[in-house]
Amino acid sequence: MNWKRGSSERFCLVIAGMVLVALVATATVTLAQSGGNMERPPHWQVVHPDRNEAVERRFVVMRPGWHIFAGPGALLREPGSFASGNFSVTSKIFLFPTPDMGTPYGLFLGGSEFEGESSTYVSFQIRNDGRFRVAHHAGEQVHELVPWTEHADIVPLRPTDGPVENRLAVDVQDGVVSFFINDAVAAELSDAGLTTDGAIGLAVGGDLSLHVTELMIGPNRPAAGGGDPPLAWSMDRARILFTGSRDGTSDLYVLDRAAGTTRRLTAMGTPEGGANAGQVSPDGSSVAFQVRRGSDYDLYVMDVAGGPPRSVVQHAAYDVNPVWSPDGRRLAFMSTRGFEPGVLGPFPGHIYAVDVAQRTVDQLTAAPLTSALGPSDWSADGASILFARMVGERPDVFVMDLATGLESQLTRSTLGNYSATFSHSGDRIAFHSESDDGAQIVVSDLGGDNQRRVTSGPGFRYSPRWSPDDRWLMFSASDDGKQYDIRAVRIEDGTVVDLVSTPEDEREGRWIPPLP
Repeated sequence: MNWKRGSSERFCLVIAGMVLVALVATATVTLAQSGGNMERPPHWQVVHPDRNEAVERRFVVMRPGWHIFAGPGALLREPGSFASGNFSVTSKIFLFPTPDMGTPYGLFLGGSEFEGESSTYVSFQIRNDGRFRVAHHAGEQVHELVPWTEHADIVPLRPTDGPVENRLAVDVQDGVVSFFINDAVAAELSDAGLTTDGAIGLAVGGDLSLHVTELMIGPNRPAAGGGDPPLAWSMDRARILFTGSRDGTSDLYVLDRAAGTTRRLTAMGTPEGGANAGQVSPDGSSVAFQVRRGSDYDLYVMDVAGGPPRSVVQHAAYDVNPVWSPDGRRLAFMSTRGFEPGVLGPFPGHIYAVDVAQRTVDQLTAAPLTSALGPSDWSADGASILFARMVGERPDVFVMDLATGLESQLTRSTLGNYSATFSHSGDRIAFHSESDDGAQIVVSDLGGDNQRRVTSGPGFRYSPRWSPDDRWLMFSASDDGKQYDIRAVRIEDGTVVDLVSTPEDEREGRWIPPLP
């Protein structure tokens, strides 16, 4: 491996500190209005790839980092900055409002010559319309390795907003070139016939206002805590388990967004019921679900890859809402065993836990629940369970300490809060909250405080689930209260994408973690 900046053995150019947005914006406006030219970054070259010549462009030092303003599209490079072998390059780029923000910007690598027909480089760029492209440039020829493709992790800039940040990275390792957008894998390509050794820099389109606070070349992206790099997750590569209703029956299905395929996992749907309420095990290998046969509900487990379902809980009572423990050994669930419907409510019962291998059952709640809503998530440390309990005539979110059995009420609603789930970071929960005109998804801290609604629109949004990177919440949605689809909302800006949407009914979406 070899990465270099000038005469140093390693290039690691990182501008310290956070971007002072107000300062940068003010300086940019001042520069534009005055026509002044601040200090050009020393030794850097500005090359116009189409005309193969240096061009005038406002490219200045503006701490922290550099600012790029107006001018035609160009490559910006420091001649001593290059890499070969196994390496990574990362960047942090802020896009500011301009009259035309549609041109691409990003990185280039594998650059050589930069003059005439012998010039060559690979570009990795994004656009404000939410698309990215990977292309190989040889003279005037452009070969699109990945054509302009939508990517859900690109943060767009709306004309009325302030600047937005996007982080781009490329990792070259052992014959594979991985392209990242905001830490999510956008594409993976073989390096066969793809030159990655060479100069590295910025590839920016015309008439943009950009601020770059980080451009770093170094060793391959490490895994947190050492060891092998973690399996990357991205919205475009996600696999999703969901319940699909077809011809009055229900079964579980698996959507592979990268492959664009959907397969039926279970074949248990009948006019009397079917499979639903699927939950994916923490390691992504198994699915737990409930099966209805008329008025009877039982619990099963099967492999995500397929195969025969395995019975886990069979009882004359309702056994519903399975939730995996973090070690994948047990399932919490709600059961009406010991009660007759109508004694304490429509679905009275307790929360239990079953050992999946041994099929032994333990009761967890001391006081009976007056609703079959039951458990909804198990904390990552195994210490507590989120569930819904009726408070008067409405359900609210509770958390139970499994060591002591103590329960704490987290929400206090006027109509109903339930289906709560822990974020993977362990510092937030999400749940759905009913209102007079439907239901919306709400995020709060662990104690139920600092609540923020993250969805909007008519109808019902319920059953939220955090994405593996905690940036998205998947949920079931119906605008008319009849037909349901599965959508996801990006928490930071409210962007909503459709994940599963057909004329049929799809609900209860669950992310499937990447497998080793």
